[in-house]
Amino acid sequence: MSKSLEIQNLKINTFGINGQTILDVPYFNLEGERELVISGASGSGKTTFLYAIAGLFLKLNGKVSWNRSNLYNLASVERDKWRSQNLGMIFQNFQLLDELSVLDNILVPTGFDSFFCPKDMIYKAEKLADEFSISIHNSTIAHMSRGEKQRIALARALIKDAPIILADEPTASLDEANARNILEHLRKISEEGDKTLIIVSHDPAVMEQIDNKLLLEHGKIIKNTLPTISNVGAA
Repeated sequence: MSKSLEIQNLKINTFGINGQTILDVPYFNLEGERELVISGASGSGKTTFLYAIAGLFLKLNGKVSWNRSNLYNLASVERDKWRSQNLGMIFQNFQLLDELSVLDNILVPTGFDSFFCPKDMIYKAEKLADEFSISIHNSTIAHMSRGEKQRIALARALIKDAPIILADEPTASLDEANARNILEHLRKISEEGDKTLIIVSHDPAVMEQIDNKLLLEHGKIIKNTLPTISNVGAA
């Protein structure tokens, strides 16, 4: 599938009578570019931006279109189906299930489509765990370190080989060696698998290696290095 992303007149406010604007993007276009890093200070709207393009808000003002299809025109069930088929997401707070094992957490997305997990998916989960140095012998993940949970969340995002990967601070809880391994792996699968990779990060290593950058400040795009002609002057 084409993985073009287009945003038009996107505006998200806080709740209440005196709601404040936390994201204001008049126009943005990502087409044909495999990698993008979104940066900015705390509270600049980075995670909100990521959640908006993942279709995670019930509704919003403006359009978020993947492959010319506005996510927010889809019914909730259809949007969930779109995410299941097209999106692998790494949340900053991981959203893992502490009562489940490592493998069961990695395999959670496969349960959205069927009651039984194919053996090839179990093998892939074991392979991902090995690649990210995660022990699969824990009965639950409740007492595992934050860094270990970060790597489990990454493996879970990759289990279904989705064409779009959204990662919110994927290296934040990792030591330098593991962070480098994670970033190299994400970039490799993005390039070899022709995937769209969008990372929210303030990690200098991530910023250094990914050329396409979007800088947010107070919910607005103040810097955009994408070569797409339609983005020139859009911020």
